[in-house]
Amino acid sequence: MDDTSLRTHQLGSSLLAERRASAPKALPRPLAGSCMDVASLRYFRQIARVGSMTAAARELGMTQPSLSSSMRKLEEDLGATLFLRHRGGVTPTEAGAELLRHADDIFAALERAAQAIHGLERELIGSFLLGCNESLGAYFLPRLFPDLLRGAPKLDISLRNTNSSAILAEVLDRQVHFGLVVNPTPHPDLVMVPIFRDAVDFFVPAGQGLAASSLEQAHDRIRTSPLIVAGRVPQCGRLVGKLAERTVVPMRTLSCGDFELVASLTLAEIGVGVLPRRIAMHNRTSLERLHPDLPNFVDDIFMVYRADLPKTRAANFIKDTVIRCARELPDVGVG
Repeated sequence: MDDTSLRTHQLGSSLLAERRASAPKALPRPLAGSCMDVASLRYFRQIARVGSMTAAARELGMTQPSLSSSMRKLEEDLGATLFLRHRGGVTPTEAGAELLRHADDIFAALERAAQAIHGLERELIGSFLLGCNESLGAYFLPRLFPDLLRGAPKLDISLRNTNSSAILAEVLDRQVHFGLVVNPTPHPDLVMVPIFRDAVDFFVPAGQGLAASSLEQAHDRIRTSPLIVAGRVPQCGRLVGKLAERTVVPMRTLSCGDFELVASLTLAEIGVGVLPRRIAMHNRTSLERLHPDLPNFVDDIFMVYRADLPKTRAANFIKDTVIRCARELPDVGVG
């Protein structure tokens, strides 16, 4: 070969090597195909345990040809020989012994999963997030939680305390399991169970001679006293509107962030407080209604949850406990 031919040969070899290096490498064959399933692993594990295709087929209730065919497919799928065949039966190869260790781990994990699922269905266990309208927390949750905690000590229950519309949205989004809400808007994906009623009314400190003996006296007291309201609660605005229809306009309106602050300022004799009856009467000796003939706004309190919430024993226990505790609440004169 002359120098020119040699250089041409070397150049061609170099180009060929570059093409091979830059060519996409073949992807490795998947280790688990159609026959790499739980049934195949169960068959494989049984054969390994008894050391015989015939005995394993008999114990599995299938024919030996079917079992042998399943193992051939498994070996093809894994690209490895799993058993050494001999007169006495079969013995796992090194690859077979490795697969057996993993198969044992897989079946142990499946057993743990089955036990956990069985426990969720039959035992009072699980994690739940309970959403509660902020105005209900002071008087309802202290009644509810002792029964929940004593009745199911293994339950993991967390609280979400905010307004009803936020809780309703979070129940729909599956962030909250159960919601205790006021006057919810119906939704086709939700189950809504009415649990009790309340009413937003006008209150003054009890035992101070501030309750009105007549409706006109009550009107005068509202006209000459600050009216203390939770400004972001729509029921308060509606009651102020009803007063205006009677030409009863308070000297000033003091807007607060929540009902707990309204109750505190009312107890301090700052003015007339607009409160749900159950909050005002949580401490029965502290506040009393200004007059029974003043307008009030009736609230319906519901327990809400998604219709597709799994009906586990724990979920049913929470639902039943909420309903029972709601029925045990004292009467506040709302029909």
